[in-house]
Amino acid sequence: MPHINDLEYDSMVNTWQENNESAAATALTVTHAAAAARKHAVQKADASYSSSTQSGLLRVLFGTTVVARKYIHGAGAIDLGSMGLLNSTANQAVSADLAAGAGAVTGTITLSGYSSDGS
Repeated sequence: MPHINDLEYDSMVNTWQENNESAAATALTVTHAAAAARKHAVQKADASYSSSTQSGLLRVLFGTTVVARKYIHGAGAIDLGSMGLLNSTANQAVSADLAAGAGAVTGTITLSGYSSDGS
């Protein structure tokens, strides 16, 4: 199990951020790829639609397992704190997905976190 100081160091030095925008009326997924012998922690998933009246489900996944979910209305975030939620499985991708908007509505996601060797 990692020591808290090791995770604090990783959260400052080994940070990453993934972001993207969907095409109109299309679901969106952003992924931070698996890395050999590394565990990823997710600190925040921030999402929005191009229309403030659009609502949809935002999810955070470790591999294919949903670890957090929230319905957003126009914009919203899943905030997992400064230390984040650490995936206990090494060499596994983490991702966030957002339900498709209607008509010409697009969506955006910014997924933030860090990687640790987990020792």
